[in-house]
Amino acid sequence: MKKLKLDCYFKKVAFFLIIGLFLTSCHPKSNNQLSDEIRVKISRDSSAILFSGIYPFILKELSADSLTDATWQHYFAIYPKVDEDVQELQKPLKGDYEIQKGDILFKPEQAFEKGKNYLIELYIQQPHSSILEELRSKVEPLQPKIIRKEVTF
Repeated sequence: MKKLKLDCYFKKVAFFLIIGLFLTSCHPKSNNQLSDEIRVKISRDSSAILFSGIYPFILKELSADSLTDATWQHYFAIYPKVDEDVQELQKPLKGDYEIQKGDILFKPEQAFEKGKNYLIELYIQQPHSSILEELRSKVEPLQPKIIRKEVTF
């Protein structure tokens, strides 16, 4: 009788252990799947920022349209990192955007400062929407869909 109770006990413990492992291993990497896929890195000569891992159809739409600098900044905004209290008051850095071999290259008008942090905000989370819908989602107050990254030069 004792052996039967122990077997039943071990089966219950094993069952809950398996369920617990299953539940803890099935969570997404982040709330925004593109946040994990898009990579931001500094160019070899530290003069530009490279964005990679962007869906090819988004790159195709971006390259098909002749976007103004202001429109590029709506998608890929780079700011000098400052105190949180005044970060919202910062204006994005001006510069040139270029699509190269599946990556987007941003080269600022004024060189990045060595040792300084820069905040990057990306507004390209809607993988199956048009560019206009993506821009609209940027200004929706209830659903801010921003990918934020930080780099240090």
